[in-house]
Amino acid sequence: MAAAKRKRGGTEAGPKKKVKFVENGQKETNAPTEQETSKEITVPPPVSLGKWKNKERVLIFSSRGINFRTRHLMQDLRTMMPHSKADTKMDRKDKLFVVNEVCEIKNCNKCIFFEAKKKKDLYMWISNVPHGPSAKFLVQNLHTLAELKMTGNCLKGSRPLLSFDPKFDTEPHYALLKELFVQTFSTPQYHPRSQPFVDHVFTFTIADNRVWLRNYQIIEEDASLVEIGPRFVLNLIKIFQGSFGGPTLYENPLFQSPNAYRRMVRLNMAAKQKERQAVKQLLQEKRSETKEPVIRDVTDDVFVTQTEEKTQRVELEAPEPRPSKKKKKLTELKKKKLMKRKGSSSFSFGSFGAKTTASTAFGFGTITTTAAAAATSSGFGSLSAPAFGAPATATTAASTGFGFGASTTGAFGGFGTTTTSAAAPGSSFSFSNPTNTGGGLFGNTQNKGFGFASGLGTGTGTGTGFGSGLGGGGLGFGGFNLQSTQPQQGGLFGQQAQVSVQSNQLINTASALSAPTLLNDERDAILAKWNQLQAFWGTGKGYFNNNIPPVDFTQENPFCRFKAVGYSCIPSSKDEDGLLALALNKKEVDVRSQQQQLVESLHKVLGGNPTLTVNVEGVKALPDDQTEVIIYVVERSPNGTSKRVPASTLFSYVEQANIKSQLQQLGVLMSVTRTALSPAQLKQLLQNPPAGVDPIIWEQAKVDNPDPEKLIPVPMVGFKELLRRLKIQEQMTKQHQTRVDIIATDITELQKNQATTGAKIAQYKRKLMDLSHRVLQVLIKQEIQRKSGYAIQVDEEHLRVQLDTIQSELNAPTQFKGRLNELMSQIRMQNHYGSVRAEERYNVDTDLLREIKQHLKQQQEGLSHLISVIKDDMEDIKIIEHGLHDGVHVRAGKLS
Repeated sequence: MAAAKRKRGGTEAGPKKKVKFVENGQKETNAPTEQETSKEITVPPPVSLGKWKNKERVLIFSSRGINFRTRHLMQDLRTMMPHSKADTKMDRKDKLFVVNEVCEIKNCNKCIFFEAKKKKDLYMWISNVPHGPSAKFLVQNLHTLAELKMTGNCLKGSRPLLSFDPKFDTEPHYALLKELFVQTFSTPQYHPRSQPFVDHVFTFTIADNRVWLRNYQIIEEDASLVEIGPRFVLNLIKIFQGSFGGPTLYENPLFQSPNAYRRMVRLNMAAKQKERQAVKQLLQEKRSETKEPVIRDVTDDVFVTQTEEKTQRVELEAPEPRPSKKKKKLTELKKKKLMKRKGSSSFSFGSFGAKTTASTAFGFGTITTTAAAAATSSGFGSLSAPAFGAPATATTAASTGFGFGASTTGAFGGFGTTTTSAAAPGSSFSFSNPTNTGGGLFGNTQNKGFGFASGLGTGTGTGTGFGSGLGGGGLGFGGFNLQSTQPQQGGLFGQQAQVSVQSNQLINTASALSAPTLLNDERDAILAKWNQLQAFWGTGKGYFNNNIPPVDFTQENPFCRFKAVGYSCIPSSKDEDGLLALALNKKEVDVRSQQQQLVESLHKVLGGNPTLTVNVEGVKALPDDQTEVIIYVVERSPNGTSKRVPASTLFSYVEQANIKSQLQQLGVLMSVTRTALSPAQLKQLLQNPPAGVDPIIWEQAKVDNPDPEKLIPVPMVGFKELLRRLKIQEQMTKQHQTRVDIIATDITELQKNQATTGAKIAQYKRKLMDLSHRVLQVLIKQEIQRKSGYAIQVDEEHLRVQLDTIQSELNAPTQFKGRLNELMSQIRMQNHYGSVRAEERYNVDTDLLREIKQHLKQQQEGLSHLISVIKDDMEDIKIIEHGLHDGVHVRAGKLS
C-alpha cells in the first residue's frame, strides 16, 4: 500500500493523481482542476519548520579586572541576545589578536569584548570576526538592568527592533557603525533559541558625538514605550579595518582619554595648591620681615621742652553730687511742656494749621495773620522776608537755587507761603512745568520722574524715565521711575501728604506680607504666603484686612524677583545736533517706500514754514513690525545761513497736545531726543538706584560694567522688558550678520583684485626687465659707436684683463664650470621628476591629430566589416545545423 503524501495544506493524504499513457511510452500527470484547488485550505507554515539561514553568533566575554557592574552588563546582553555565547575571562597580558582564535573555536563571527583598565575605565570592542572591521569604544554612564529598577521586562529570547538616529546616514563612519550594530544586536530569523515575539526596542541615538544606547519595552495596551535597561553611552575612539587591529579607518578627533582627563584635574588641583602655598609663603615672608630699627638721634633731647607742673588743688569740701541722666531728661521734658503751654515763639513745631497771634519760626504749612515785622522769632523769618508761615510780599527775588533754572516771583516767604514760579526760557535743567501753586517752598508741582529725555530744557515733560534712544537697538532704558506730575501743596517741603500715603502703603504692604487679619484664624498664614508669592511674582492683589482695600502688587514693588540689570549704549549726540527719534507703528519697508510722504507730512505738522526743512538721518527696524526714524530740522535764515534746530526745542514742540495728536495720526508711537547725558546727570543716575532695584545689585552692575565710558546699566523689570531686549538683540545680531556677510563679500572682491593686481605687477616686472635689457643693449651699441676710432684706455685694459681672468676661471674643468654643469643637471632632473609627478599634458599638432582620426576611422570601418562577416558565417552555421537535424529525423523515420 502506498504511503499517503503529506501536503502543506493539511495532514490528510491527497488523492492519487491520474495518469495516462501516450504513444511514446511516457506518462502525463493530469493537473488538478479549479474545483479541487478551491477545496484546499492553506495554512502558514509553523515557525519551527523555518530554516535558520543567517548563522550569526556573537561571543560576549571580557578581560580580567572588570567590576560587578560590567559583569551584570554582560549578563544582561546575553539574556537579551539569544544568539550570543559566553566564554571565560581572558588574561590582560594576552594580545587582542587572540580573541579571533577564541571566536573561531566558539564558531562565532561577531564579538563583543569588554576590556577593563586600572579597574576604573571600561572599553568595549565590537568586531566582525575574522576579517573586520572593528570599533573600539569607551563605555560611560553605565546602568544595568538591576540598577535601574524600572517596571516591566521583556521576554527572554524575544526579538528586538533596532531604531537608529537619522544622523547615522549622514557620516560614513556612522553608517559603518550602523551596519556593525545591525549585524551584532539583531537576532537572526528562525534562530533555535529565539522566540517569535517582538516586545522591546534597542535605540541608538547620536548626541554630543557619542552613541547613546537605550532598551525600551513595547506596551501593547496603550502603545507606549517603557525603559527597562540596560543603558550606556559609547564614546567612539577608533575604527580599524581588521578584527581587533589593522589600519585605522577613522579616529575620533574629539576623544579625550580618561587618563588625560584625570591628569588635567590633577594639574588644576596642583595649580590651586601651588597658588595657596605661594600666598602662604608670601604672608610668612611679610610677617618674618624684620622692621628697620629707628635710629635714635642724640640731639633730640635738645629740643624737648619740659611741661610746666600743674599746681594741685586740694578741696576741703565734698563735691556736689552729679545729676543722673534720667533726671536731666525729665527736666528737659518738663521745660518743653512748659514752653508749649506758654506758646513760646522761639522754636515751635506744634502749630500745625492753628491760627496764633505770634509767628512761629517753623510753621508747618500754617497761614498766620501776624505781619512779618511783628515776628519775634529767631532765624529765617526776619529782616527782608516775613516769617515762615506768613504771606509773602510781592517782591522780585533772584533764583534761590531751588528752582533749577526757574525764576520765582515773590519773596522767599518760608515754608508755607504762596509763591508763583515760571520756567525761565532756555533753562537747561528744568525738572518741572511752569505752574502757579500754593504751599510751602517745596510745595510746588514736582516732576516725580527723572525726565532727562522729556524734561531737559523748556517744555512740559512728565518724567518718562531716562527717556529713549539710549540703547543700541531699542528706544530707551525701560522707563524706570515713571511717575506722573501731580501738584503737592502744603506741609514742610510740600511732601507731608505724599509721605503719609507712602508710609500707609508701606505699612499695608508689610501687613499683607507678614500679618494679615482677614480671617483671624490659621488661614491668615496661608494668605500671607499667597501674598508673598504674588509680591515675588509682581502681580495680583494682597488682601489683609476687611476694612482696608487690598494692596496692588506690581513689578515695581521692592519684593518682585523678576528683575535684572543690563547695559545700553550712552548716546553721543549733542543737543545742537537736533536728532529726534520717532517710533512708527509701520514696517521698515513701508516707511522706506513712503519716506518722502513722511517728510512732507512732518513738514506740515511743523506748520509748513518754508524756512524749515525736515531731513531723515536714518531708518532702522524695531521688533513687532515697528520702525525707528531719526530726523533733524534745519532752519534757514534770510541771510543764507542755516543751522539745526536744537533737539530740546524740537522735542518740546512735538510734545504739545495738538502736535502729538497729529503725529499719532501719522502712526508715531513715541518721540525721544538723542542727546548725550551730562557728567552731572550721569553721576546722579548712577548714584541713585532705580525704584525696586536693590542698591547692592545696582552697585554690582556698575562694577561689572564692561565699558563704563560707553555703556550704562539699565534695569529690566518683568518678562516683557526681557522679551523686548531679546528681540532687539536678535535683530541686532541679524544686522551684524548682514554686515559681516557684506564685509566677507568685500574681502572676496579685494582678494580677487589683489590676485589680479599681483599678476599685473609680475607682468610689469617682466616688461621692465625686458625694457632694461633693451636699454642696456642700446647703451652698449651707443658706447661702441662713441668710442670707435679711439685707442684703448688704461681702465678698459684693466677691465679686459679682469674679464679674461673670470672667463678662464669659469671655463676651468675643475672650477666653477664643472659645478655649474652639475647644478644644471640636477635642476633638469628635478624638473623632469616634477613633470613626471605632475599631470601629463600633451600638445598634438593639428595635422597629426587629423591623421590619427583618419586612422581610427579606418580601423572602425574594418571592425564593422569583420563583425558583419562573422554574423553571416553564424547564420550559415545555423542553417547547416538545422539541415543536419532534419536529415537525422528523416533517417530515423525510415528505420522505424
